[in-house]
Amino acid sequence: MTDQLRHRWIMAGLGAAAGLSIWALAEVVEADWLTGRWAIFICTLTAGFFAALLALAGQMRWGQALTGALLAALPPAALLTWVSLRHDDPYDLFDQGFGFLAAFVLGLIPLPFLLARASGPHWRDYGALFNHAWGLTIRALAALVFVGVVWVLVFLSDALLSLVGITLIEELLREEAVGFVLTGTAIGLSLAVISDLGDYVSPDLLIRLLRLLAPLVLLVTAVFLLALPVKGLSNLFGGLSAAGVLLAMAAVGAAMVSMAIDRADDQAAASPVIRQSARGLAVCVLLLAGFGAWAVWLRVGQYGLSPERVLALLAAVVALGYGLGYAVSVARGAAWMQGIRQTNVWMALGMGAMAALTLTPVLDAERLSANSQMRRAIALAEQGEVADLRALNRWGRAGAAALTALEGQAKALALPKLAEATGAARSEGTTISYGPTPEMKAELKAILPAQPARSGAMRDGLVAWMDDYQVMALHEACTTPLPGGTPGCVAMFYDALPEEPGEEALLLYRGKSGDLRVEGYGTTDDGATWVWQSLQIDGPQMWERAVGEALIAQLQAGEPKLRPVTLQALVVGQNEILFVPQN
Repeated sequence: MTDQLRHRWIMAGLGAAAGLSIWALAEVVEADWLTGRWAIFICTLTAGFFAALLALAGQMRWGQALTGALLAALPPAALLTWVSLRHDDPYDLFDQGFGFLAAFVLGLIPLPFLLARASGPHWRDYGALFNHAWGLTIRALAALVFVGVVWVLVFLSDALLSLVGITLIEELLREEAVGFVLTGTAIGLSLAVISDLGDYVSPDLLIRLLRLLAPLVLLVTAVFLLALPVKGLSNLFGGLSAAGVLLAMAAVGAAMVSMAIDRADDQAAASPVIRQSARGLAVCVLLLAGFGAWAVWLRVGQYGLSPERVLALLAAVVALGYGLGYAVSVARGAAWMQGIRQTNVWMALGMGAMAALTLTPVLDAERLSANSQMRRAIALAEQGEVADLRALNRWGRAGAAALTALEGQAKALALPKLAEATGAARSEGTTISYGPTPEMKAELKAILPAQPARSGAMRDGLVAWMDDYQVMALHEACTTPLPGGTPGCVAMFYDALPEEPGEEALLLYRGKSGDLRVEGYGTTDDGATWVWQSLQIDGPQMWERAVGEALIAQLQAGEPKLRPVTLQALVVGQNEILFVPQN
């Protein structure tokens, strides 16, 4: 047996062992033989260890790979288990994906550094880090593609054999372990083949193709920056999150710059157009990151911190770090590419450190958010407004402590609105509902504002027709008051399509993240039941939270005007909503 074939068998066996281990742990946890924080630690450690080992094997000696995999997997598993102490029930950790994202980043970042230390002159050698980072990416993508092909082949084979009455594959797949082992084996085998064909499976082709887009990315960014003073963020992004778009574009810009300058000056893009585009993008990254950070800060100033906004703030800090490093490097002149490469190395280490800190009390997102919402609730209560504090129930011990402290503040400061807010949060509790109760539907019929006032029967019929998910989403919106104290929902009934039978229904309500949701419904030809209707919406600002809340409140206050076009359009201020016929 050749060394190459032996390596493939070993990697296939390693992948099978990984799949079997994950399946076995899932069975043990389901049977309650392994519970609580030990379950979180062992499952996270096992998954992280095998993932890191599969990534490192074939790139370094087996002893180094085993040690490196343990070093990459142990800190995230230990810190994630520590994070579970923020909750009375450790499994409440799964309600927030924040910790798992940080653990993933913390386990991923060391891998190129471990490979560089084993193969390069220094663990911070940029050429080696660049090769290994992109190599890991290509290997992972190729392995996922291969796994997908394997499963397509398995299902096609089963379908073919079932035509002649052979159900062997179907019977095997009924055993859950088979699927885990098959997937793991395919991953291990594909990684072994890719490692053996390293000279042919290179990231260079992908890098050289993608960096051709650098001039286009620079052009789009320049247009944005020039239009920003004139149009403003709300007009440019409409229903999208401005901060998310800005930070994502900053990340794209940083990736384009890194691909254009490559691992060394003699490997960088030879085209002057691409080089100068990369240089311009290096400056634009700072501008995009600055505007993104500003957008996040405005959001935090309006609504306080939440775990999601803490994550956005950390993303903004990372983007600003890259932007500052790139801008300073460009200002250095001739050595700008080398400066950017060093920025990439230090920022990768910084992201790893930041990920670790989020798994410690230093950057406890739930504690920071709970304290922020406490201050905001008191400030709103002093102004005679009621804060929505229900999210505190999902923020573990920090949220519970904040509610207790606020109850004490409500009595000490004689703030009835604060007492009302904490009472509403306590009444919800932490119970998770997996379906609407009959009482919930009845309550929704009573609290969902309907316009015109005569539409109560139509509203009740629409609620009765809705599926469980719609009822729960709408009930949560309606029981979450707007800043003025009215429900966060409204139903409009009007003849939007004169050629269709009956009146149409338009639902506007506030989603969990505060964004505006708009849904349209029509009736069947016999009027017996409701059906979905497509909508065309014209109003670039209506997706912003404050505008959406004002729109809902305005519709609750009275009937808006109808402006006839080819179809009837609902007009509220500068916003229009109309139904689109299905035929």
